[in-house]
Amino acid sequence: AASATCLGPGEYSLTISAAGPIAAVVLPNTDTTAGAYLAATELSGRAIVPVAMRNVGGTNGWSSSMYLLSAVGTAATLRYYRTADGTLSLVDRVDLVGGSSLKVDSRKIAALADNERYAVTIEADSGGALTAVAMEQALTGGDALMVSEGAVAATLPSRLVPGSIAVRPATAEIGTGGSARFSATVKDQYGVPLNETPAWSTSSNSPGAIGVDGVFHAGSAEGSGSVRASAGAVSASAAVTVAGLAFYRMRFDFSTSSDWSTMDVLPIGDALSRRMIVGPSSSLWSGPNGELRFNASQPIYDSITGHKVGITFDVAIAAAAWDRLRISVVKGALGASSIRVSRMIDATAVPVARFDHPGDVETRVFALPALDPAAAPPSNTRLTARQPKMLLAHYYPWYHLDMWTPPYNGSPPMKDQPLSLYESGDAATIERHIAQAKSAGIDGFFASWWGPNDYRDDNLRTVFSVAAQRGFVIAPYVEIVSDHGLLDGAGLTRWLEYFLRTYGSEPALMRVGGRPVIPIWQSTQVPLSTWRSVFADLRSRGFDAIYLALSFDTQDLEVFDGFHAYGTFDAATATYARVGREVRYWPLLADQPAARIWAASAEPGYDDRAIPGRVGTFLDRRNGATYRATLDGAAASDPDWILITSWNEWWENTHIEPSVNFGDQYLQITREFAARWKQQ
Repeated sequence: AASATCLGPGEYSLTISAAGPIAAVVLPNTDTTAGAYLAATELSGRAIVPVAMRNVGGTNGWSSSMYLLSAVGTAATLRYYRTADGTLSLVDRVDLVGGSSLKVDSRKIAALADNERYAVTIEADSGGALTAVAMEQALTGGDALMVSEGAVAATLPSRLVPGSIAVRPATAEIGTGGSARFSATVKDQYGVPLNETPAWSTSSNSPGAIGVDGVFHAGSAEGSGSVRASAGAVSASAAVTVAGLAFYRMRFDFSTSSDWSTMDVLPIGDALSRRMIVGPSSSLWSGPNGELRFNASQPIYDSITGHKVGITFDVAIAAAAWDRLRISVVKGALGASSIRVSRMIDATAVPVARFDHPGDVETRVFALPALDPAAAPPSNTRLTARQPKMLLAHYYPWYHLDMWTPPYNGSPPMKDQPLSLYESGDAATIERHIAQAKSAGIDGFFASWWGPNDYRDDNLRTVFSVAAQRGFVIAPYVEIVSDHGLLDGAGLTRWLEYFLRTYGSEPALMRVGGRPVIPIWQSTQVPLSTWRSVFADLRSRGFDAIYLALSFDTQDLEVFDGFHAYGTFDAATATYARVGREVRYWPLLADQPAARIWAASAEPGYDDRAIPGRVGTFLDRRNGATYRATLDGAAASDPDWILITSWNEWWENTHIEPSVNFGDQYLQITREFAARWKQQ
């Protein structure tokens, strides 16, 4: 029984101090067991228990209890290594009280396996000191007790230090302007995860920069390099490649019950391409400051009754430009306007934000929320290879000798004429034209074609024949609007089938991927649904081609294989830049992401003021300055091809063919430009 001089039954911790050296032996015992161990004479930041058991031999078998005594310190970390193979099975953290002991019973640690033996390292928190005793006991009865001291680990490091580091992912490919998050796992010298934040850096050739949070931000140029994570004396790297383009495909749903409302997405210069989903494409256009604008209106009665009008469209946005985008909404006094913004991932719309404008006539500007590159990484794509650069020219094989002398069918006198008057069907004339064009760096002609049973069709045969001998390419410029009116769907099918049957095997026929190139004049005069039906019918019967619309409306890219421009009256630098960009990046939004073609146009000048029935449009040549400016403007739109308007449209005065008034001035300008542009 307990008394003033005797401890009662139980478990105790004991410290002994004396003026001189002493030793102590502890003899724990029961009525049937006895054991002994030496009292610790020195404490350390570490201790090792060589063997700790849990239910070895069954539930009544041998198990260990460890007693930890802390002189100072508030916590310790225990690491259990399975003796069978050295595997670290458990890291356990316990709280300590200085000057007191703590019992750790293996039977109460569910994470330890039954019938297993472990070696245990015990480490006090920095500055702590402790000792340990292990008591192994079986519940079988009899003399089933063993006691051992924990070994003081004075020779081991007194603190944990980084021993290894691993970076994930090991490799990453990111689009230009995109981001990717890297992570690093730091382990101590014993292979146990260590709570330490690494320092991040990049190689000298890195195509981007990395922040302290491990997020790598790609630059605008492609390239390869590495990122490095460092902790203490250890470091590890991961390879990073910047290629393709990082972008978001965003969906904008705009609706309003107001009698009028305007929505702007700005700056639209950051949009790569756009695609109409619901609504007429003509209602979505570029505003006066380059913004993407939608105007909605409806009768006041419809607005009062709550009727809504709206539009749904997709925009591909470079990841680097996302933070700059804003949405501006202005509306009338009636009703309300709202915009839902979603990110398209495959075919799923993931909501990003909703903005509402329920107020009176005022402009409200909304900022889009940030997109976390780790939680929502941008899409990355490598666009297909571009078409080889080609410099082309509109060619008109429609001249008879008597056309040069007025009056011809009421035509006025031409303001300029070629150095030698000619008949367009003359092979020697065509050969001269092609030789002159090639000498100026022109690769082919879009030859005006007015369908079967026309003298210009006969001339086209000769053009093809001569071009094949000179290594020059020809595409038909299909003139679907004539004095007889606009071709309908049946007429278009008949013309195109005739051309492909008649000229489809011509060696000089311009092709892309083996398919003939067919640009079409005034294509927007025919409904897009008609073109869809015509092309589908022809292709179902084996007549396939690359069709180029005379259009700047991206909705036409749903059906056509690209755009071409004629002249430059609608081709301000900003317009051409937008159209070129939208055509180039159309595959980011298309259901079937095939590349589209953009053929920008340039011209030396224009003057139809003397042509009866015309409104009298004039673009001054300015001694070649207009031509140089439009060539540079076309090139700035990053086109596949540049199309000169024209080689020989003499009545409209867009010709660059050598002439009485200008000699070969415009061929020389063309030659200089072609050499420079094709090398860029």
